[in-house]
Amino acid sequence: MFVEQKGGRVEAGLVEKSTKCWNSTLKRSHSDMEEDADYHGNFDTAKFDRWFMRLCKTLKAKHGECNIHMDGASHHKNQLNKSPTMSWTRAQIQNWLNQKGQPAERKARIHGSANNGTIWTLFTVYTTVSSRATADRAYLGSSKGTNCKSATKNGNDAVEKVLNGLYAIKRKEFINVYRHAQSFENKYANLELESAELRLMACEDKS
Repeated sequence: MFVEQKGGRVEAGLVEKSTKCWNSTLKRSHSDMEEDADYHGNFDTAKFDRWFMRLCKTLKAKHGECNIHMDGASHHKNQLNKSPTMSWTRAQIQNWLNQKGQPAERKARIHGSANNGTIWTLFTVYTTVSSRATADRAYLGSSKGTNCKSATKNGNDAVEKVLNGLYAIKRKEFINVYRHAQSFENKYANLELESAELRLMACEDKS
């Protein structure tokens, strides 16, 4: 979903062509070449990267510069420049160190140098803690309530009901669930600030 302000008016809804839904009764394709193939049980970073790049292009064209928030799923945390581990071979580690300008010979020394070199790969990822209230869960709950009013006839009918339910959500509903989730984030931020101030006061008292 997106939330943006245009001319003093808050707009919200689903990003165009960003919704994926499959019939769970059909046999899943195992081909990674099919970008829109059912991902159940086979969702990985490569597929996420492809879909995410398409989403970013749509966001840029339709909404401009954005702040993107995601949950903490592993495929959302692709580390392009990975640090060596003990499972890496000597040749792999030497190659990695040479790229960092840190040549080494013996394996023990290689691992030590590799650990020192991990500063090159550090980055910060902001993700949503799973226990927190999130806007996506709230609007999906709204859609689920509508879909449960009548039983589905088959898999294709279920897909149609899910998509119709999602696109039936009104702008005001999106804004309400977004503000509800944001109110919790504000509480968490205030608690973090209060905790930091208490720690600072405790340190000052000791000194």
